[in-house]
Amino acid sequence: MKTSEFIALAEAEITKGWCRHATEDEHRNVCMFGAYQRVWAHHSCSGTLLYHALTLTAAMIAELGLGHLSDLLGPAAPETVIATFNDHRAKDKDEVLAVMGKTRLHCQEAGD
Repeated sequence: MKTSEFIALAEAEITKGWCRHATEDEHRNVCMFGAYQRVWAHHSCSGTLLYHALTLTAAMIAELGLGHLSDLLGPAAPETVIATFNDHRAKDKDEVLAVMGKTRLHCQEAGD
């Protein structure tokens, strides 16, 4: 599976229902990180693909000025950047989907 396809599946999970401050809530809504985890688990993708998607998404958040580049230096760097954006900086589900969409398009342009 290409990274762009993986991200598209995660976008579909967010479209079904989005939440903050939990990977998955009682209504099965997911945060950005939870969407990636759900796709990874349901499609038996490699951990490398999951980490690549997380890293590219974290880089896009930083590139768009929606997160701090210094967040990328933490021990769980991509997860930290994504969780901070999802839980504290994103205005709403649409902003989360916009970042994921830009990341997916970047991957598609790169042939991935």
